[in-house]
Amino acid sequence: MPRVNIGAIRGGVPYKIARTVQQCAIYVDVRITPIQEPLALREELRRVMSDAGLTGEVELYAYRPAFEVDAKKVAPLKAAITRAHQAILGGDPPAAPIPASSMWRDINCFNEMRIPALTYGPGVSAGAGTYGIKINDLITASKLYAQIALDLCNQQRT
Repeated sequence: MPRVNIGAIRGGVPYKIARTVQQCAIYVDVRITPIQEPLALREELRRVMSDAGLTGEVELYAYRPAFEVDAKKVAPLKAAITRAHQAILGGDPPAAPIPASSMWRDINCFNEMRIPALTYGPGVSAGAGTYGIKINDLITASKLYAQIALDLCNQQRT
């Protein structure tokens, strides 16, 4: 899922707010899908700026490619996760929420190297800039991860 965030705006003189601003920089974090091209995005941003009657530059200075999981390659991992989830928690594991799984995540490094990876865990608990996981959820996650590892390590290799 593509996402856009204005990360910072720099312009003006804070102690002279009545002064006309001569220059402004807007730093935009854009997360694109695996089929989108960063250079096409740059051109689209240039068109948006031009259509708004603004002059300036659009510069790309960081890029992290997006990846989409190959369902066939992650099938053994998904099956191991499902078996562990059913054994420890009962039922099937819920799908990772799209906002949490459709952005740059640590697993993208694995995906880039074609190592099967999925988003699965105790969930996130965030608010007011703090992150935390309840101790019981961490213990459950440890049990799940150990069960998944045992399952994967004991599978027949082709």
